[in-house]
Amino acid sequence: MKCRVLIQPYPDINQLEEDLDYQFLSSEGITEGFLLGSDIRALQLLNLKDYHNYFHLPEFSQIIQKQGFWKKIKANSKSIKVKIPEKVKMVFNLAEKEGVHLYLVGGAVRDLLLGRTHREEWDLVVPKKLDTFLSLLKTDQRFKIKHYPDYYTVNLRFTDNSSLDLARPRYEYYSPPGKVNKITRAPFFQDLLRRDFTINSLVLFPENGSYRLVDMFGGLEDLKKRRIRLLRAYGFMEDPLRILRAIRYAVTLDLRLAKREANLLEDAIKKVIPYSDSYLDARFGRELKLLLSVKTENLAEMVDEHPFLGLIDSRFNTVNGEKIRKLIHLWEITPENSKPSRGDVILLFLSSLLERETADNLLRKLNLKIKYVDYENFMKNKDMTVEQIFLKAPLKVINNLILIYLTKSDYTLEECQIKYQSLLMEYIKAEELIKSGFSPGPILEQIIRDVKFLSYNGYLTSWEEALKYVKNSYLKHKKFF
Repeated sequence: MKCRVLIQPYPDINQLEEDLDYQFLSSEGITEGFLLGSDIRALQLLNLKDYHNYFHLPEFSQIIQKQGFWKKIKANSKSIKVKIPEKVKMVFNLAEKEGVHLYLVGGAVRDLLLGRTHREEWDLVVPKKLDTFLSLLKTDQRFKIKHYPDYYTVNLRFTDNSSLDLARPRYEYYSPPGKVNKITRAPFFQDLLRRDFTINSLVLFPENGSYRLVDMFGGLEDLKKRRIRLLRAYGFMEDPLRILRAIRYAVTLDLRLAKREANLLEDAIKKVIPYSDSYLDARFGRELKLLLSVKTENLAEMVDEHPFLGLIDSRFNTVNGEKIRKLIHLWEITPENSKPSRGDVILLFLSSLLERETADNLLRKLNLKIKYVDYENFMKNKDMTVEQIFLKAPLKVINNLILIYLTKSDYTLEECQIKYQSLLMEYIKAEELIKSGFSPGPILEQIIRDVKFLSYNGYLTSWEEALKYVKNSYLKHKKFF
């Protein structure tokens, strides 16, 4: 059942205006261009000197200068209907009974407005009375509570393993880029300002039997215009993970980077690479895996348009969109029982461009469980043909070796497809041979190698032909019995 949501561009209600706690700005100080004192401290920690001239958002600065920050801004309200999950409504209802104000923020609100299923975390900000609310929730058997005091966050995990976060408003300082230097409690308004993009700063909360959506920074207009804008110009430099996230949003949500953001992203890619030791961590690895796993051809285009792979290792700058497109296409025609995930196969290919020790260290930093394929070591024997090399390779890596070989090759996409589809991986299944009377072991591996060689060279083109060959060559003459 969908819920009615009243849209308000700027707050004109006492509850939210009080909870946002604008008054902190009087002590923060506002510089020309709407840089808060917290921004100045953030820029100093990051040692950035060329970002001071950027506005947070021009129109927001104008509102402050022309209207006065504490004046209510009148606007015509509109309403829409969105599908809010029952668990979220249940937590809202519990809080409302106790007089506790909860605000749904972040990507969940964005996805509700886009009519998409939100598969990431659900974030609820609790400006006041969180301890009071938690004392009530402790007796509820529908979820388990886990505290993360360093992040001022509490996780509610339901019996079906879904979860949502209750968080006090906070502010994060990064130094160097990508590494959180300090997390402090902050007013709710500043908590919204610390977020990455305007489309992730929307606020939704219950009111009088329905829900109200408040847009402080033009996120609704950005969604309407299908664009991505930063809340702060130094956002990409502050946390390079946002570069990957912006590109992922572009390819999965059908958005585009605003002109300023596209320039800032290109600038940040060049400037943050010296800080790779600080930002290449498990967080970055998770976001990288999400980006590389997207089911869209647009990823290859983004590799050319925004060379983000260089953020991981400079040697990856040689990987262009055509190679990614070729790899993804080969992956798509790989039999389901023998292929890694979409993201893993790209990571496997990228890691094969590095020496084993370098690749192992990188994958460990990113906390990625990818089995390194020592491609160069396998292919170094110049006295053997590619087919002979594949025949000597362990069966468990042969498919990945072939994917890497064809992706690195000068074959066209069509030639790669013909070559790849001729391989046994398309047809042969060890379990079928076992059903035919063979036992797992060296003999079975030898049979598969023989059939693989014949398939690769075009003598066998289907599973039926392969099985017939096996029966005639091995079972009929009882070679190994």
